[in-house]
Amino acid sequence: MPHRIFFTLVATLFLLPLFISSIPVYGQITMSLDVSSASIGTKVTVTGTTLPFSRVNIYFESMLVATTMSNASGGYEASFFVPMVNSGDYNVYVENVDTYEKAGQPFKVTYGIDSLKNDLESVKSDTSSIQSGIDYISNRLQLLDSINSGVSNALNMLDKIDNNIENLDNFVRQSFNTLIDGISNVEYTVNNLTQDLLQISSKIDNILQSLDGFDDSLSKVSSDVNNLASKINSISQSLNDINNLVDTLSQDIQSGFDKVSSDVKALEDKIPGPDMITPILSGLGLVFTLAVLALLFKEFYLK
Repeated sequence: MPHRIFFTLVATLFLLPLFISSIPVYGQITMSLDVSSASIGTKVTVTGTTLPFSRVNIYFESMLVATTMSNASGGYEASFFVPMVNSGDYNVYVENVDTYEKAGQPFKVTYGIDSLKNDLESVKSDTSSIQSGIDYISNRLQLLDSINSGVSNALNMLDKIDNNIENLDNFVRQSFNTLIDGISNVEYTVNNLTQDLLQISSKIDNILQSLDGFDDSLSKVSSDVNNLASKINSISQSLNDINNLVDTLSQDIQSGFDKVSSDVKALEDKIPGPDMITPILSGLGLVFTLAVLALLFKEFYLK
């Protein structure tokens, strides 16, 4: 009997630690969140301690969001993404699956599904505005297409105008070169004319100098001309006198001739032969002519 009691005590000493280790121990799990608030879809990391080699579940309210195993020292770490919930206050907690121990912390969802819905409604409204803008832009694009077509036509016209301008430029350049050549010729001609004008001016100066000396000669010639005019007037008067004298002489000669004719006729009656009459008449004509010439010489040259 004593031996059985002894063996029973020894077995109890060896098995008691094993039994004690299998009994759950509560109040030893801890947790910590890297952030206390975030928007949906944000990654959150959970760290803490519990019994070694224990499975730990992480819950967001009643939703299992992650699970992990503690290491040999009892430490654990896990991450989860904030689930699709409305904005508001929630609880995040961990649970040791073996011991059912739990630990939790409050968590605030700053941007939830409700906020997303509101934003989507706003985006929808904005989308309508954007659609209107797109329609407006589409109309403007059509207008731009028309403008582009007009611009293309204008560019074609500009190309033609540019060609015309180039042709006009060539024509102007040629005309300008021709004008330059003409101006050069004109300048050469003007230079020649200038030289001629200088020579003419020199000759005019010489003529003027000659005229200065010629004035005295003209005065002398004018005096000589006046004298000559006086002489011409005197000669004219003399000619008038000669004409008058000739008229008088003509009358006297005519009277003398008539008288001679009368005397000749009287002689014819006295002289028997006609052969004597002709020589007598010739002699009388010669005498008469000499008398007339003597009178003219006397009146004209000796006056």
